[in-house]
Amino acid sequence: MERRGDPVSHRARLVTIKLSDIESNPNRDLKFNPLSPEKINTLVNSINETGFWVNVNLRPHPEKKGKYQLAYGHHRYQAALQAGIKEADFIVEDLDENLMLKKMELENQEEYS
Repeated sequence: MERRGDPVSHRARLVTIKLSDIESNPNRDLKFNPLSPEKINTLVNSINETGFWVNVNLRPHPEKKGKYQLAYGHHRYQAALQAGIKEADFIVEDLDENLMLKKMELENQEEYS
């Protein structure tokens, strides 16, 4: 089924990536919208019970070959680190700055509105 309005150029793929190769979204203001330790702890418990779910969206880092940036999923990423996960499968898309910002905004609108 065709989905109208979806850019074709940001094809998604599942890639196994070391968590150490992932950097935060440069547009995510962690001072204004800090990560919730309670939410991270809940996610760590969930990961320990059921494994790591791929609810994190990445893009290839625009300046560092072999590195990635978070579009969204900062809490889940931090929880995976705390749970001791070294690498996992992630959804990677070719996102420009505008589309990455839009995805982050849509993913977090309920939490921060």
